[in-house]
Order: sequence, then C-alpha cells, then structure tokens
Amino acid sequence: GARFFVYILGLPQHLILFSFSVPTYIPLMALFISIALWLALSGGLVTMMVTDCLEGMIAQVMYLVIIVGLLAMFDWSQISTVLAQRPAGQSFLNPFDSGSLKDFNLTYVLMGLFGTIYGTMAWQNASAYNSAALTPHESRMAGILGRWRELGKVAVVTLLAVCAITFLQHPDFAAQSAQARLGISQISPPQIQSQMTVPVALSHLLPIGVKGSLCIILLLGVFGGDSTHLHSWSGIFIQDILVPLRKKPFEPKQHILALRLSAIGVALFAFLFGCFFRQTEYIFFWWTITQTIYIGGAGAAIIGGLYWGKGTTAGAWAALLTGSTLSVGGILARQFYGDAIPLNVVQISFFATLTAIAVYVIVSLLTCREAFNMERMLHRGKYAAIKELVGETVKPATGRRGWLGRAIGFDENFTLGDKWIAGCLFSWSMLWFFVFAVGSIWNLVAPWPLHVWSTFWHVTCIGLPIGFATVSAVWFTWGGLRDMGELFRRLRVQTINHLDDGTVIGHQNLDEAVLDISQNPEVGHNHAK
Repeated sequence: GARFFVYILGLPQHLILFSFSVPTYIPLMALFISIALWLALSGGLVTMMVTDCLEGMIAQVMYLVIIVGLLAMFDWSQISTVLAQRPAGQSFLNPFDSGSLKDFNLTYVLMGLFGTIYGTMAWQNASAYNSAALTPHESRMAGILGRWRELGKVAVVTLLAVCAITFLQHPDFAAQSAQARLGISQISPPQIQSQMTVPVALSHLLPIGVKGSLCIILLLGVFGGDSTHLHSWSGIFIQDILVPLRKKPFEPKQHILALRLSAIGVALFAFLFGCFFRQTEYIFFWWTITQTIYIGGAGAAIIGGLYWGKGTTAGAWAALLTGSTLSVGGILARQFYGDAIPLNVVQISFFATLTAIAVYVIVSLLTCREAFNMERMLHRGKYAAIKELVGETVKPATGRRGWLGRAIGFDENFTLGDKWIAGCLFSWSMLWFFVFAVGSIWNLVAPWPLHVWSTFWHVTCIGLPIGFATVSAVWFTWGGLRDMGELFRRLRVQTINHLDDGTVIGHQNLDEAVLDISQNPEVGHNHAK
C-alpha cells in the first residue's frame, strides 16, 4: 500500500530524516499502520464496522467515477488489440490457447478452487466480522450480499489493469506513455518494477478527479483492511492461544488491556516485516502462500472439528504447525533460491495443505480417547434447550422445502426477500456453470476466433459488472445507512455478559457452563425459569 502511493503520487523515493536517507514508503507505512491501529484501539469492532461501512458506501460511488473516466478515455477496440498481441499458448483472451503460461494456468485455477472451498471461514483476517452478525442466518446473508457487491468491484479492477496495459503498449498512447515507460524502466529490483508497473501507468493516464477517486478508495481500503487485520489477529492470539493456556480467566479490564497490547504487537510486527522483507512474488501468489500459513492447518481443524467427532486438540495443533512450517519454509526457499525451486508458491501452498490434512487425521486418530459430543456443542437434539438460555434466536420450522430450496440452503430463517437474494445468486452461478460447460464443449469442437472471445470478455467482465456496480451503489448505500441506524438502536439496549469472553470449561463456553444444562437439559431449563 505504501509503495503504491509513493509511485502513483510521484513522491520522492527517499527522504532525509535526522540526517539519514530513508525510503519514503517506510514512514508512509508507519503512518498508515498507526492510523489503522488507532481505529482498532479507539472503539474496537464497533468503530471498525461503522468506518468500514462508510468506506464501502463511498467506494461504491467512486467505482462509478473511475468507470466513467476510463470508458471515456479508452475504446474497447484499443484494449482488445493489445490483449490479442500475445505469443502462441499465452493468450490473454482465449483460455484454450493459454497452456504455455508458466504460473496463471489451469493448475493454478484448480488449486485455487480447492483452496477456496477448503478455506471457507478459515481465513481469519476478519474473524470478528465473521462472528458479529445478529444471528447465524444474518451471517449467511452477509456472505451472500458480499458476493453481489464483489461483482461490481470486478469491473473496476479489470478496467484499471487492461487500461494500464493498453496505455503502455498501444501506439495511440505512445507519446503520452513515454514518461511512464521511462519511469518504470528506472525502478529496481525487477520484482518491484513488475509490481509497480500498473501504479506508475495509472499515475500518468488517470485525469484529476479520477485519480483522486482511486486514491480515496485505496486509502480507505488500507485503513479498513489493516485495522481489521490488527483487530482479528491480535484477538486470535489472545483468545485462541493465551486464554486457553491461562489457568485463571481474565478480569474484564485485564482482558481489554491484553487485547490492546496484542494489537500493538501485531502492528509492530507488520511494520518491521514491511521494512526488512522484500516481497518478490505475484501479489495473488503472495496472498495464497501467506494465507496457507494459517489456513493450511486451520481448515482441517474447522472441518474436522465441526463434522468429525474424533478430531482432537493435538491433531489441530499438529496440522496448524505443519501447514505453517511448510508454508514459511516455502517462502524462505523461494526468497533465497527463486526459480531454482521447482514449485511456485501456489503449488507449495497446495501440497502444504494436503500434508496438514493428513497430519490432522493421523494425529487425531492416535490421540482420540473418546468421540466428542457434537450434539452438545452445536445445541442439537436433547441439548436444544440451551439455545434460549444463551440468547440464540429460535424459530420453529414452518412449511416444507422443495428440492430446490434444499439445494440453495433455505431454512425457516429465510424471509421472502432473503430467498430472492439467495435464489438469484444461485441462479446466476448456475447460469455461468452452464455457459462454462457449453462454451467448453463448443470450443473443443469449433474454436471461437479471437474477436468472439474479445466480445465475450467485453460483455462478461466489463458490461455486466458495470451494471452490478451501478445497482450496488444504490442498494448498499441505502441498506448500509438503514442497518447502521439499527445497529446503534440495538447497542443502546445491549446487555453485556462478562462471562461470555471466549473462556471454555469442560468443552463449554463459560457462560453456558454456569447454567449446568449440558448434563441435564431439563434441570437447567427449570433452574433458569
């Protein structure tokens, strides 16, 4: 983020601080992290939710400004001409002519698909958000709505990338892009030059107003993203590592202090890591390998913990340590030996994950003494009475679900509006699966020429997402303001339970353990009355 702003704003590469020459991105990075830390510490999750919601609404409007600006400057025929100028086997338009691509190929797509499914709800950079919904159903709906919102973002990301490439390579822009190409050629090392190619191009091609809109989006994104990371990872360290190791639960003030100190520690680590580590991978590759440090083992622990009664704590720790060790080892190996390593970091991530899964299963089977009581943990069967006592919303099942409703996942919590939203997303996904299947067969029998592929991507990656961006800007601004008001209304009457602090005793949350319901639900229910 700091490097991006240095290049897109044309800032000097070095500053003189106390007679020392310091790369500009370092104090800029310190400023960004400090603001993010302040957001995380000043009001915690509530402050972050409100600021991130406002940032999202502003970003939706800025998306439209950027889209209009880029479409006014570039014609699709110019973009298509540049994208078509690729060697055989490395096409940017025809996926059936991309087999010679070294990294972003079919293997990358398949491994990414596996990782997406395996890592569902495991990547905990937004762990507080994942558990902050009013009910589990609202959390599901948030995920569905987020999918609709992301469709609009696709148009902006795609347009920025292809317009930057067109600006640098199309002869119509040769004169305007000369200075940008000169600036790019002077960046070293080569990895940083590759990473900063698009930012430098954007700094020269975007007009005033459009560039400002992009900077607003990215600046708010840096603050929102980093504060979320600081809040989540510091909380995970305290709640999932320190609290279980303590014999005595924290007092509330002690607990808050520990969380704040942990957030400061994460911020210092992030700053020092950014100062001394040179990131040399593609950004998507980097995200994959760093996520695997946690997801590689955490995915197995989550899936095994929710669906397998024989999963054990030892198995979870073994899987997490295995995935982390192999991922960090892969990062270091690539850092020191580069392309001499036969696997790229996505492949390293994939095999690290498979190894972690195997370790989880083996260690759990070796250490399991008694199958875990899943019914008690999930408040099912004879333990369902606990739901009311711990404040879970209980709705009786109404009506019967057809096969389509079961396939989509409808239950008694879905309102008519929820069903329309989820049903439309399901239909949208099925539509594109149909397009994928028919298009694949069609191209195997009668391959499409490049101009057909160009039109296909123009419609699917530009036209349709622009429509979604426009609708989302109105939809999420109205809904965000409405729900923000509801949030504050609920906070005024919120009752805080200091026992609900993440402490687990006898496989139960502390606030549940005092109810004495797990062993005898009826006694607990009568006692509560």
